[in-house]
Amino acid sequence: MARYVICPRCELNFIDADEQEFCEVCIKELSGEKTFTDDFEAEEAAEETELCPICGENYMTYGEKMCEECKKKAAYEEEEMEEDEDKEDASWRSYLDDEDDDLDLGIPDSEFEDEDEEDDGVITTSFSITIYDEFYGITVKKEPRTEYELDEKFDPYKSTYVITMISGATNEISYNDEDFYYTPKDLTFTMATAGLAQHVYVYYKGEGADSPINVWNGACLLPDFVTQMNVVASTSKNEYSYGEELNISVRVKYAKDNIERTLKKDEYTTNYNSKKVGEQNITISYLYNGKIKETTFKVTVVDTITAVSIAGVPNRVSYGYGDVIDWTGAKVNVTYSAAGAVTYVGDEIKKNLTVTYSTLTSGQ
Repeated sequence: MARYVICPRCELNFIDADEQEFCEVCIKELSGEKTFTDDFEAEEAAEETELCPICGENYMTYGEKMCEECKKKAAYEEEEMEEDEDKEDASWRSYLDDEDDDLDLGIPDSEFEDEDEEDDGVITTSFSITIYDEFYGITVKKEPRTEYELDEKFDPYKSTYVITMISGATNEISYNDEDFYYTPKDLTFTMATAGLAQHVYVYYKGEGADSPINVWNGACLLPDFVTQMNVVASTSKNEYSYGEELNISVRVKYAKDNIERTLKKDEYTTNYNSKKVGEQNITISYLYNGKIKETTFKVTVVDTITAVSIAGVPNRVSYGYGDVIDWTGAKVNVTYSAAGAVTYVGDEIKKNLTVTYSTLTSGQ
């Protein structure tokens, strides 16, 4: 008949004392084979965890309020508080009992008989105690600003946080120098930091924090921007015919690494009007990282002639060698792109039109 005893290794499973030295599970573990407990351990290892908000050191199952160590600490403190309350209550009871024994008002006991019958001889009193709530954790409600202008300092003062107590009570608090600090200290966004992310950490050091708690961290940035913009005169036209397209070369320089480049035509805009005759002070605008950089450049648009006809010849058409032409009686009709039809008479012709002739050449 088999004789069963507890496995001497695990002290959990029964074995045949005459046939087995250890149970099947222990034999597999000793030989390195996989057992059903390995699956349990794998499942435990796969559980999602997060850092405990109380101590900031141990990990806990996702969704829990605190890690096991903090739970033990909280339970221990609660037990101590209950013991202190019990001791205080016992002390009061002892004090009241002693006072009752020593109290002698000189009144016969018979005066109290009816009252004792009404309240069964129970004497009551009351006193006040103070229960202190404890800090549980802190979360961000409104994050600090992360985008800055040139020479601005990191500004966390408009950020807000919510402090939660163990009782569940909450209190909203704004960033202040007494309860918070950040690193790097006195961070300023200079030209050298343009386009480069600066990682900032905000810590809570106020009431309830045994050590500074990192409540927020993030990348702050002074976006790259244009420091210089100009029209290259040597490669840009400043006089145009009516309707002619603008032809300029625009150069820009960026804060990050002082990079320079020539802009493409579709990267900038202008208020140039090819059908507005005369001088124009045009504005060139370039939008980069949400900021507009502008520069100006002067151009002139000249009206163009589309047709010319002679409406009348000069009264005098015969000249001596070297004589100056007399335009009296002459009349010329001109059609412009913008101005339309115009008639020039006499000396207006030589003022507004280019006429080619020479009184030093005979027979013209």
